[in-house]
Amino acid sequence: MAVQSLHKTFILYLSIALGFFTLFSIPSTLAANTEEIEQRFLQLENAELIGGIDEYRRSLDELQGWLTPEDNEQQNRYNALDCWMLQADTSELLQSAINTASTYLSKAIAEADKRAQSDLTLCRGFFYQNASDDVSAKRDYNNALQIATEINNSKLIADALSTRASLAALKGDLAQALEDFQLAQTHYELAKIPYWIYYNLGEIGNTYRRMGDFQRALTLMKEVEQFYEKRADLEAVDRTRYVRALILDDMGNHEQAHELYV
Repeated sequence: MAVQSLHKTFILYLSIALGFFTLFSIPSTLAANTEEIEQRFLQLENAELIGGIDEYRRSLDELQGWLTPEDNEQQNRYNALDCWMLQADTSELLQSAINTASTYLSKAIAEADKRAQSDLTLCRGFFYQNASDDVSAKRDYNNALQIATEINNSKLIADALSTRASLAALKGDLAQALEDFQLAQTHYELAKIPYWIYYNLGEIGNTYRRMGDFQRALTLMKEVEQFYEKRADLEAVDRTRYVRALILDDMGNHEQAHELYV
């Protein structure tokens, strides 16, 4: 089972911390100032909150109520967040998600919003990948990376590289996947976003596992697990322990692996 193939939306929004949700939440009946709006955007973009999809959706909906309809930059930034939340559980919903992503992207292009263009192109590519259209997915990933590089946005560069790496890993091109994951790691560290640094480090660890470098993989997964434990992100801890169990099984340490599976 390749962890790289997990739904990115699941990884992103099920790793968002519910414990901090009420701390940073602002009553929707009150107007939010520019600083509060920026804080909420960053919390959602950087996975600074932990909780389920419903909590994330409520936080995103509340943010929408704070935004100025005439502020195109705010609206495009919101659309990028909303894009990753689109339902795609059926072929009909998946096609609808692709169409919505394209509509959002067209708006961002018309308004010359490069940041939103990169994020929305990446989002659409992800849905293409889920529709088994790998050619369109890779095209969008490469375009998203090019735009992010033009504006020198380290997080978006890392997002594009990491997502492209996941596609390469899924197709069995582990050498290319590892190269992209490692370059993404450099950019996540430049952006100084803890959650994404360790999420991507976990992807590197799992890639090493699939390549047969079990000791290096185990070392990295232990580091990732410690981060999630400190963050009290139980969902992520369980996912990381599962990968550690796979590694221990691969190394022949079946009893230790069994303890983690249970």
